[in-house]
Amino acid sequence: MVGHLAGIDSKLKRAKKHITDLKEATDAFRDSEPYELFTYDDADSGDLVVAVHVHGTLDPNLSALVGDALNNLRSPLDYLLHELTGGKGNDHVSFPISQTEAGFKSNLKGLPRMDKRAMDMLRATNAYKGGSGHGFWQLHQVNRREKHRHVMPVGAALLSREELRMTRPTIPVGSSGPPRIFRIPFAVPTEVIFPLEEGTILHRISAAERKRRPRDWSEVNVQNKFTFGVTFGENEILRGEPLVKTLADFYKLVDGTIKPFRPLLS
Repeated sequence: MVGHLAGIDSKLKRAKKHITDLKEATDAFRDSEPYELFTYDDADSGDLVVAVHVHGTLDPNLSALVGDALNNLRSPLDYLLHELTGGKGNDHVSFPISQTEAGFKSNLKGLPRMDKRAMDMLRATNAYKGGSGHGFWQLHQVNRREKHRHVMPVGAALLSREELRMTRPTIPVGSSGPPRIFRIPFAVPTEVIFPLEEGTILHRISAAERKRRPRDWSEVNVQNKFTFGVTFGENEILRGEPLVKTLADFYKLVDGTIKPFRPLLS
C-alpha cells in the first residue's frame, strides 16, 4: 500500500507543477499586454462600438499542460480506490463518480468490500453532478473529454463598470493649456466575454444614447486598461471558468479528499 501512496503523491506533485507552470505562462501572457481597445462607428446601427485588437495569442502548447494537469489530478482518485479495495477488481475499479445521485449510490454498492471507515468517507464525497461533490464530476468529465480532443485555454475579458472607461478631452474656456480629461460614466454589465479575437466586440453605445448626449460622444477616447484572464474555452462543462483557479481548486479537492484516507493506507 505504501507503494501506491507514493504513486498518488507523485501524481499530485506533477499536477501541482503543471498548475504552477500554467500560472507562470498565463501571467507572462497577461503582462505582455496582448490586447488593445479601439472604437469605431457602426455604419448600419449608428452605435459606437468598443472592440479588441489582438497583438499576441496564447501558446497552443499550453493545451498539453492543461491535459497533463487534468490527468494527474484524476488518476490519484482511482489509485486510492485500488488501494482501499486491496487490488480487488483490478483495473475495473474506479473512484465512484456519477451523473446522478442514484448512480453514485449504485456505484458504491458495486465496489469490492473494504474497511467500513473508507466506505463511509467515500459515501460522504457525494461525487455526482449537482451534489456537494460536483467538482469530482466536473474533473472526471473534462479529463475524459481531453483524452479525445485537446482542451484549449482562451483569452477572456472580464468587464465591469469600473474597468471599461471612456473619456472626453475638453479645452477649458479661455485657456490655451492642455485639455482636461472628463470621464464619461456609462453602465457596462459584469460579464465574461470570450474568446478574445481580432475585432471581438466588448461593448456598444447605442445610437439613441449618442443622440441623447451628443456632446459626450462627439469625441471620445477609450482606455486600454481592462481586466482579462485565461479561461477554459469551448468545453461546455467549464466554459468561461478561470483556467488556473479551476485547476487549483481541483487540486485542493483531490488532495483534501485523499488526506483522511492516508491512515488507512499506511
